[in-house]
Amino acid sequence: MQLIDQGVFSRKAQATDVCRVELDGRGEGTHQTDDIIFHLNASGDVLWAIDRVCDHASGKLVLDKSGASATCPLHGWKLNLETRSYVNAQTSKHALEFEVKNGALEYERTRYVLEAPART
Repeated sequence: MQLIDQGVFSRKAQATDVCRVELDGRGEGTHQTDDIIFHLNASGDVLWAIDRVCDHASGKLVLDKSGASATCPLHGWKLNLETRSYVNAQTSKHALEFEVKNGALEYERTRYVLEAPART
């Protein structure tokens, strides 16, 4: 987030939750939930998962109709999902660590709060 990078705010972890996404009924392809985007192969295996937070200004990435990319509505950053690299910036997105247990994708989500500098 730009204001964090400039030292205006600091980001502090508030809580970490274990989240579950049921995989039953989802076919092959790229899928989007409120928090993540993930890909299932023809066998139903999860190949990768990423969070939907844009690495530019923390907007929420939206899966494009083709399923091959996701775009941030704030400033138009576009993520190639095959390479997980942004096409209009020289950075990439790291995959989430996850497990598949009892037909569900499980991953950890950390929630953050922004802290303003102390008044002097």
